Amino acid sequence: MIEKIKRDLRTKFLKKRKLVKNKINKEKKIVERLKNLLNFNSLVTAVYYSTKSEVNLINFVCHMHKNQQKILLPVINKINSPLLFKEWKADDKLISGKYGIMTPSTKFYATPKILIVPMLAFDKNKDRLGYGGGYYDRTISFLEKNSKILKFGVAFDEQEIKKVPTMRFDKKMDLILTPTKIII
Repeated sequence: MIEKIKRDLRTKFLKKRKLVKNKINKEKKIVERLKNLLNFNSLVTAVYYSTKSEVNLINFVCHMHKNQQKILLPVINKINSPLLFKEWKADDKLISGKYGIMTPSTKFYATPKILIVPMLAFDKNKDRLGYGGGYYDRTISFLEKNSKILKFGVAFDEQEIKKVPTMRFDKKMDLILTPTKIII
């Protein structure tokens, strides 16, 4: 029952996110918020390389590279396993990984302290709806066993819903950033 509701919401919000107007300006606002929050050189931050109309964070990544901050990109190593993270330096070549997700061609893996997570939908309780593969939920569970990790969800305001249906393994974000607000 809940899986069908989530499937229907995924279909609805994939379409809704594609139709977001003024995306570039809204992405700039999200990037500015991220720059202000994460302006420390010692941070190890995992971002994602946007696909499927996700919030594009390339300007944030460029800022991080310019300030010599450590950036990681997720890698799907095995289906139904936690994500791994490879370091992404400014000059590193990206290659297409599983599901066409761009990943660094390097062999340098690291563990993030901050995880920036794409979302299809979210609510004021910091619950997130993803694509349904469970990769981020598994990854967060795995990482939290070893240390504290900050989880930042990024989305457009249009992706907010009253209540995201959740199951016991779904992980909340610590913070959600949109162009107009920060939910803590």
